[in-house]
Parts: sequence; C-alpha cells; structure tokens
Amino acid sequence: MPVLIAVLCGIAACAVLPALPAATACLGLAAGAAALAACLPSRARPWAALAPAFLLGLGYAAWRADSRMAQQLPADWQQRPIVFVGEVRGLPQPGEYGTRLTMEVERTLTPGVDLPPTVRLTDFRRREWPTGSRWRAEARFKRSRGRANPFGFDVEQWQWSEGVLASGSLGAGERRLEDGRAPLAWVDRARAALVARIERVLGESREAALIAALTVGAQQGVAREDWRLFAATGLTHLISISGLHITMLAGLAAAALAWLARRLPAFGLPPRLLIAGGAFLTAAAYALLAGFSVPTQRTLFMLGVGLAALCLRRGLSPFRIWWLALAVVLLIDPFCVLAPGVWLSFGLVAALMASTIARRRAPGKWRAALAGQWAAGVCTLAPLVWWFGGIPLVSPLANALGIPYVSLLLTPLALAAVLLPLEWPLHGAAWLARGFYWGVERLAQAPVLPLAGTPLPLFLLALLGSAWLIAPRGVPGRGLAALMLLPMLLYRPRRRLRARSAPPCWTWARACRCWCRPGVAPCCSTPAQAGPREWCCRSCAAWG
Repeated sequence: MPVLIAVLCGIAACAVLPALPAATACLGLAAGAAALAACLPSRARPWAALAPAFLLGLGYAAWRADSRMAQQLPADWQQRPIVFVGEVRGLPQPGEYGTRLTMEVERTLTPGVDLPPTVRLTDFRRREWPTGSRWRAEARFKRSRGRANPFGFDVEQWQWSEGVLASGSLGAGERRLEDGRAPLAWVDRARAALVARIERVLGESREAALIAALTVGAQQGVAREDWRLFAATGLTHLISISGLHITMLAGLAAAALAWLARRLPAFGLPPRLLIAGGAFLTAAAYALLAGFSVPTQRTLFMLGVGLAALCLRRGLSPFRIWWLALAVVLLIDPFCVLAPGVWLSFGLVAALMASTIARRRAPGKWRAALAGQWAAGVCTLAPLVWWFGGIPLVSPLANALGIPYVSLLLTPLALAAVLLPLEWPLHGAAWLARGFYWGVERLAQAPVLPLAGTPLPLFLLALLGSAWLIAPRGVPGRGLAALMLLPMLLYRPRRRLRARSAPPCWTWARACRCWCRPGVAPCCSTPAQAGPREWCCRSCAAWG
C-alpha cells in the first residue's frame, strides 16, 4: 500500500509543478531508482521503493499530459474559420448572449489543421441545435484560457480536466447531417425528451428547473439568483448530480434488494452478489441518465471498487478500499486532480471514516450522525477557504437538513416521477422542490464570512489541524489543533499601493483585495495591464 500511495502522489504532483516534466526522463529515473533499490538490503527495500514509485506516477501523468497537449489547437489557427463535422453532445444551454453547446468532432474538413476531439461552442444567433444531431459547420476557435486571478474560478483548468481544449463561435452556413446512432447520442436525446416533458407538465418554473437538474443533470434552467442562494447556504453540491446522489441512490437500491433477498429466493446467487450488483447497476443507470459526465464517471469507478472489494471478501479495511478507489480514478483520469470536486468527495469520505475508527463499540445512530456532520464540517473548512474564499456560517445546519431532504426524499421521488408515465408524481416532486426553496431562502439570510486568499503554507497547516481535530479521543493535544486553523482564518494580505479612492471605471476584486480595470483579470498578471492605483496582494505579483 505505501508503494501505491507513492504512485498516486506522483500523479498528483504533476498538476502542481510549474513546468511539465519530460515523461521519458521520469520513467528512466524510475527504472534507475528501482534497480538501485533492488541492490539494497531487504530491510531498506520497502522504503527505497517509494522513490521509483513516485517517479513512475509522475512519468505516467506527464505522458498523459503530453498526449492531451498534442491534441491542442495550433496557435496559427486561432480565430481563423475552420470547417468540421461534429455531433452535439449533452444538452445545449441557452444563455443571455447566445446558446452554448459541446460538440464531439468527427473530422476536420479544412486542410492543414486538426481540431481537438471535444470543443465548446457559442451560437450568438440562437439557432436550434438538437441533442445528438450531426452538423457540417464553420467556426472560429481559440485555445482554452482562464483568468489570471489565482483565487478565482480557473476556466482553463476546469476545461482541461473536462477534456475541452478549444472553444469558439459558430458562423453561418451550417448544414444538418444524419443524426448520430451512437449509444451516448441516444441517451442525450432521451434526456432532452425528459426535460421537455418536465417543462410541459410543470411549465418553465424554478421547481421544474430543479427537478431537471436532479434527474438528468440539466442545470442550465436554474436561475442565477437561485445559484446565489445555494452558494450562500453551502448547498451547491446538492444541485449537481455528484457522488452524494449516486451513492445515496445505490444505498437505497441495496437496502431494497436486501429486503427482497430475505423474502424471495436469490436464483442461486449469493445475496451479497445480488445486492452489490443491483446497487452498481442502479448507480450506472443514474450516471447514464445524467449524461455520464466526468464527475459521475469518477463516482461510479469509486463505487465499483468498493463493491468489488466487498464481494471478493478480501478483508480490506475501509481506508484500503478508499486508496484503491482513488488509484482507479487517478489512473483512468489523471487530470481529475485539477477538479476540486474530486478532493472534496474523497476528503469527505475519509473524514466520515476517520470519525468512526478506534471505537470500542459502535455509537448510536444520532451520535454517529452528529460525529459525521462534525467531521465533514471541520474537514471542509480549509478547502472552502482555499477554493471559494468564504465560509457560509449556516452551511452545517443547511447541510444537516438539506442532505437527507434532497437525497432521501426529493431526488428519489423526482426520478420516479420522471420515469413513470403519470403527471401527479411530478406535481408531488414540485411540491417538495417548493419546500426546499422555501427553506433555502430562509437560511440564505444568514451572514457569510468572507476570507482573503490563503497562502499554501497556511492552507496545509489548516489541513493538518483539521485532521488532528477529528482524530479519535485518545489522541493527545486535540484541543490545540484548533489553533492551527487560526492563521488561515486571521490572514490578511499586505497592501502594496494604497489609494484613497478608485476611478468609477475600475472594479473591486474581493479575493485579492485590489482594484482592477474592467476586462482585466484581478489581480492583473503583468504591470502593463495594471493601473497606477492598483492594490495588489502578496500572492499575486511581486511589484507594486
């Protein structure tokens, strides 16, 4: 297991290095380190094997990154018209400035250039792009780019983790071809039909948008004001089909199959195989209904590893299963280390397991629920500050009420209402969605604690303090662990150039505590982009 952990650390380290290492050099060093470790005494070999394992993981991640970078759009072809044949994937998202859609490129018709396999396009003319349709179209592309603000949402990093290497705007002269017959195209058309049925029965209401987001992953209908309410209460993760929903639905399916297995014959199959297989198939069907997005794939892989370990009866501890699941996810998709959702999902699972270890007897249901909520709240404190720059103070209460309400009541009823050819279950799900919005609006009135962007050493110190704080009762010094969180909570960046007032054409960037002109990412990355009165924090740039 230490060797496997070293390989995973090498894969994760590739994402934080300032430059991409050479894959051949890393693999060569790994082979040399392995040969050197084989010459050492037997007692030192387990520790010496960690270095070649780390280099092996680093080389594998670098090789996968090189392969993806080779698919990037050539720099000479940016903002030039390119004709291609592509198929619409997922559900198009109508917006204020146009329709956004994702296309899978089949072939490029313009000679001398090859487009990446997946591109994201914007149609400013708001034409109809049915899901699963194939087109011969023309567009102008550019490479994926993000803002220079290190504490804001990194669009380029998110698109890289999703496999989208170019974005562009569609031109005129499109021609529709024969619709795609791939299985995913059929699934996308079925999802679009379900969304149309929800809107036909419930109208274009906020309840219909919430039900569509929870059932088929169609989040484009949720209004921006509602997203602000979810962010203010820390409930954004409940609206996205994530590991929580898939795991909860698989657990409900396992409970139902266990009840049936005790009363009906299992057709010669061991009950554990029937329960685990049914739970996995239920999770796979839900992930497929949600469009089989990258986050749902990771959750499905993690759940599959856990169920396989239980079926094989290998006697693996929960943390060993956790490490194996993380290994499968990182080996299949090493770029998922760039997505905060992966670390939040695996971190929450680890926190829940850590809250129950080293106990002489199992705690009661209410005590276990409170311990799990405490562990989840403590362990998500530092990541929320690091990635989002603020802490909703009402988040623990909102999650304690919202998770069981959405996962055990609203989502199962919404799925049943969507799949059944009846209208009254949809109205019942809309009534539950209306109650959810009522509670969110009341909880969103609580204040939010905004915090400045935290430097990496303080973030790591806070993570260590969080792990120490949720340790078992016998671990000494647990009360002192809370002091390790204070530097992160009390940190304030040092202001360089101070101005009494800013021109009205500038905007205030809270994450970096600086003034920047419109159209320039805060903080500005170069002195040429900044104004003379800009306030810049310590972690943004070295100039004043």
